[in-house]
Amino acid sequence: MTHGRPHPGMPTGWFQVGWSYELAVGDVRPLYYFGQHLALWRDAQGAAHLTSGYCPHLGTSLGHLGHVEGAALVCPMHGWQWDGAGRNVGIPYEDSVSPVCLPTWRLREADGFLWAWYAPDGKAPTWEPPRLPEASESRYYAVDADTTRIWSAVDVHPQVIVETSADEPHNPVLHRANPDWRIDSFSSDGVRFETVHRFTFGTRRSRLTPDGPVDSTLTQAYWGIGLGVNWFRGGVTSTFIQTQTPIDDDRIDIRGTVFVERADDSERPTGFAQKWIDMEWLQMNRHLEIWETMRYVADPPFTASEGAPQLALRKWAGQFYESQDRS
Repeated sequence: MTHGRPHPGMPTGWFQVGWSYELAVGDVRPLYYFGQHLALWRDAQGAAHLTSGYCPHLGTSLGHLGHVEGAALVCPMHGWQWDGAGRNVGIPYEDSVSPVCLPTWRLREADGFLWAWYAPDGKAPTWEPPRLPEASESRYYAVDADTTRIWSAVDVHPQVIVETSADEPHNPVLHRANPDWRIDSFSSDGVRFETVHRFTFGTRRSRLTPDGPVDSTLTQAYWGIGLGVNWFRGGVTSTFIQTQTPIDDDRIDIRGTVFVERADDSERPTGFAQKWIDMEWLQMNRHLEIWETMRYVADPPFTASEGAPQLALRKWAGQFYESQDRS
């Protein structure tokens, strides 16, 4: 696991808890995130909800054994019914309902993603997750099992992953990129941090560069610590969504979603599109071996050429932690 951490506690922000295609109408899924047992469910009207995983009555697990009836999540032990707002709307052996509420979580569903808001102090969201127009463009494959992947219970702090976007020198070494890779610019704007990379993609004609090396750009933008969007342009048009969701103080789930242009009229990725997706998974796997065995260095001896973007990102990231001194 990663030893050391940038800040105590888990960061505030939007974090992915699933993809829409995984949660059909009537489904109930147990989750464990942010150190808590949760229930993710979709009511008969199609609305998704995220609530506590335990029934307030006597603590029965709603995520594992609960079921949906209409707009309510039903406890399997005594039949107590809870709506998406956490209100008790039925007790089968009583004529009245209980004033007790089931704790709920703020959930947004958009573009095939399910985002949950986490704040250690319980404060309401101060910003919204970005929209992803690629999800509605027919030139890209759909968000489904062919274009997504999850790496579960990874022993790394989520900020370590975000910091990689500002780490220029690792690309030629870890990712076998051309040595001309450079960070062209970096900037922050509120909860967003953006880094623009320029490089030559490929060294010869290959399955990914059939016409030879291509001048390319990778723009990486993070909204908070949990949500990253990577736009690749140069020979291929692709967007990679990378998210990291805290399970507890030590582990995270990492999810990847690839938007790549269709190779033909087929519904599933084929040809070049499938090769590109495989390449994305390969690069992620290379990172995982590093992330799970590294030690976090709080005051690294950056060289003159590499320090500026990484120090700027670390300063920007501090705003998402409750314990950060804002004086």
